[in-house]
Amino acid sequence: MLVRLLGGVEVAGAEGQWRTVPGKRAGVLAVLAVAAGEPVPADELVHRVWGASAVALADGAVYPHITRLRATLSPAGLTISRARGGYVLDLDADQVDLLTIRALAVRAREAAETGEDAKALTAWQRATALLRGEALAGVDGDWAERFRQSFGGEARSLLAERYGWELRWGRHHAVVDELLAAMVRYPTCESLAEHLMLALYRCGRQAEALAVFDRTARLLRDRLGVDPSESLRRLHRRILNQDAGLAAPEPMAFKTTTSETTTVDDAPADTVVPAQLPAPPRAFVGRESELAALKRDADRTSVLILDGMPGVGKTATAVRLATELAQRYPDGQLFLDLHGYSGDVPAVEPAEALVRLLRGLGAEADQIPTGLDERSAELRTRLAGRRVLILLDNAATSAQVRPLLPGGTDCLTIITSRRRLPDLLEAAPASLDVLEPEEAVRLLVAAVDDPKRVAEDSADTAAIVEVAGRLPLAIRLIAARLRNRRNWTAGFMLGRLRDETILSELSAQDVAVASAFSMSYAELDDGHRRMFRLLGLFPGQDFDATFAAALADVAPEAADRMLEDLVDAHLLRSAEPGRYRFHDLMRHYAATIATETETAAEVEAARTRLYDTAAVMLRHAISQYDSYVGYYPRLIEAVDPPESPWRTRAEASAWFGTELPNLKAMLRSANEHRMDRHCAEMAAAMSAYYSHHHADHDLDRIGEWGLGSARRIGDRECEGYFLNKLAGAYQAWGDVGMAERLHEQALAVRRELGDARYIVSSLSNLALVHGHSGEYDRAVELRGEALALAADNGLVELERLICVYMAGSLCESGRIAEARLQLERAGELLTGSDDAFARMSLDAHWGNVKRGEGDPVEAQRLHERALAAYETHGHSVGQVQMHSEIASDLIARELWDEAWKSCVTSMELLGDTERPELRAENLLTMAEVCLARGHDEDAFEQLSAVADLAESRDSAVLRAKADWGLARVASAKGDNENAVQHAERALAYYSRFDTPRTEAIRRFLSQP
Repeated sequence: MLVRLLGGVEVAGAEGQWRTVPGKRAGVLAVLAVAAGEPVPADELVHRVWGASAVALADGAVYPHITRLRATLSPAGLTISRARGGYVLDLDADQVDLLTIRALAVRAREAAETGEDAKALTAWQRATALLRGEALAGVDGDWAERFRQSFGGEARSLLAERYGWELRWGRHHAVVDELLAAMVRYPTCESLAEHLMLALYRCGRQAEALAVFDRTARLLRDRLGVDPSESLRRLHRRILNQDAGLAAPEPMAFKTTTSETTTVDDAPADTVVPAQLPAPPRAFVGRESELAALKRDADRTSVLILDGMPGVGKTATAVRLATELAQRYPDGQLFLDLHGYSGDVPAVEPAEALVRLLRGLGAEADQIPTGLDERSAELRTRLAGRRVLILLDNAATSAQVRPLLPGGTDCLTIITSRRRLPDLLEAAPASLDVLEPEEAVRLLVAAVDDPKRVAEDSADTAAIVEVAGRLPLAIRLIAARLRNRRNWTAGFMLGRLRDETILSELSAQDVAVASAFSMSYAELDDGHRRMFRLLGLFPGQDFDATFAAALADVAPEAADRMLEDLVDAHLLRSAEPGRYRFHDLMRHYAATIATETETAAEVEAARTRLYDTAAVMLRHAISQYDSYVGYYPRLIEAVDPPESPWRTRAEASAWFGTELPNLKAMLRSANEHRMDRHCAEMAAAMSAYYSHHHADHDLDRIGEWGLGSARRIGDRECEGYFLNKLAGAYQAWGDVGMAERLHEQALAVRRELGDARYIVSSLSNLALVHGHSGEYDRAVELRGEALALAADNGLVELERLICVYMAGSLCESGRIAEARLQLERAGELLTGSDDAFARMSLDAHWGNVKRGEGDPVEAQRLHERALAAYETHGHSVGQVQMHSEIASDLIARELWDEAWKSCVTSMELLGDTERPELRAENLLTMAEVCLARGHDEDAFEQLSAVADLAESRDSAVLRAKADWGLARVASAKGDNENAVQHAERALAYYSRFDTPRTEAIRRFLSQP
């Protein structure tokens, strides 16, 4: 399976994980996937995803989403190709869950018609196991809604067919719990209600069967305004009258290819047939995919191991699996709790376990040998030639279960354990994870069984299961609280589940999440217990051995071994090699015992080691960047490792990409605990990284934490650094006024310190703010002061960059010849230098000069060369800017289609990045293309988006640029009144500056 359309639109990743496809891309993928390898015309694709009104957009609307989808699909080996005026997703129907369900349903019906009962049952079970949620969940639009409604009907019919067939086979015990879960999903489906009522009645649960009728009738009247069907009412009457015709039929035999039959009545009359399986838990839901995988394993091996963290539902799932497989093992089912993790109850020794198993098989006391080996041999003898299912629950070690395993392959043994048991080489292992979000919601709803308080579509219900980490034990404990507190709402319960008290809420008499965790914790030795609890102090989500070693003050190699041991004990999780994380509730537990066990001094020392390590790693990572990025204040006395773990910028960037969420969490923690030197240095390093990548969305919080720490320790140099970084962030967000004020403060601090380098930097940054505001003369003035100061102090690196930026301001103000002189000077200063960033910037600005001189072909060549360099160095914003500049070059050459494609590429690269000035410039360029092509309405849409950005950011310059464009759109439509109004508003801003745009607006207004 490579594409899932049920429960959200998802694509299989390279490592087996599923990636959710967001927004309109989900709609595009859904349309192509449903077509299953057949071409979908572009206008039909747009019609289905955007609606009839957007069909005129055709490829212009689809292309950006297709481009991003191709990148998403690549790890799954899927491609999207052009075909006959549309697009085709190259995949087979069996690679899409929804289409697989339809194919399996057809196969089941065909097998049933030909009398191949077992084949039909298998196909029906496989089909219904894939029903994991609503079709196209999260995809909006009329087509998606019609498809959802249609497939919802298919799903209900499929479930009704399967369970109706199973009831005719006398399998009411096997399906009753599944029917209960199905009714939670489809509470007004009358055919499912009939099947559930009949199954409950045949299981001796008449009162529950009648309650299903009452609930269904009430929901039909309340939600649909109709009465129950005659068929449902007739069944209700027959159950009330205990109609003999409703009695369960004898279990039917499954036909096989060798014409043999197997039923539960085939065992010899003098043989004990044990039936020890416990009843499945109330309201068992979900686990369809896990059960299906386990059944496949059961077809090829005789020993299954189901492991997982405490409370994840291993026993419930194993019992459900055993119940569903019971008919394959007509000689009986044995169950034994080995009490591997049962607190005060000691683990069952293998010798005693064998006694209990032999007694279950009918052995008398005098028939049970005394030695362990003899008892194990006796068990194998009694099981020889028989098909018995054995469920060994809660095993502690492989040594505990190995003597209990049957010989041969006729029997099936299912083992559950909190630990992985890798030395049982003959077993097929499976690790159980927490529930999927929808399954967790269904479990809570079913366990509470009060839709007025806990509804499946309630935001509070969804929030509760997420707070509970989707852990079944936690969800059942919450449900128990709600069942016993009839006046509590889901919202009130959610309010009680606060971080500091959540574990105390998740308890009921002698059952508690914390108690379940503590049993596993108690099994660890002292070193592993210390590692476990100190990891509870880690503020991020996941970590590697480096950070774990720092917390526990052990060597990284030792930390790595201990982490893997904790994974085997299911106290940690490891989704990818070398990365580890807690379940959320386990993290709360670890943090709680850390503060209870460790002294305040030990906790502080562990945090200090952690943040020392983070600071040193940041130093090494930043050192891989250019010197203008790599400088930031160093404030802590930490001993660096002898050499950096990274040799290239790409390696350092990959580390940043992995660790950024953790670094932010550590920074937040350092700020909260007033570890100011650590906070300031880490914030400074992260600000340098963010600035280089133009990822400014977190710079305000990081900068404010760093600035507060710098001021508390009285470090003025560090204060100036953060004022400068914060100003850059506000400038990127379009808040020019705040950016100017912060740059002025930074300049004042740096003038006070007297360091020429930082004064030059602040002058140049302040000039950039004025340039973005259209105040090019003021920008040139500030850069002139910065140039003189840089030259006087021999700051060549800064001097050449300021020459380049000066040229940019001069170009914008129409002073092309002066811009050329600045670039020539920058080129001289760059001679013999390996400053890649300066060379990229020089090429980019030479392109602007060439366009200003009337040579757009040469301008495009220079911009494309700069683009290639930006791509090589991973400079994302530079790539966005160059595609936009290339679009302007193409506009100057009147190559409108190529210009439009460059704009689209620029917007794709920009993605969801919060850079309003870049987004606005792209939209303005796109509007120019639309105007040139006579697409006035499209130009109006682009410019209106710029106006919205200007309004949201209170940006006068963006508002003026939008007004100037809207004036020309209105003029093209013949709306002179609006054209003049927009032009006058634009001129009110630009009249302060002497620029080519100012003159263009004046000429526009002077026309009759």
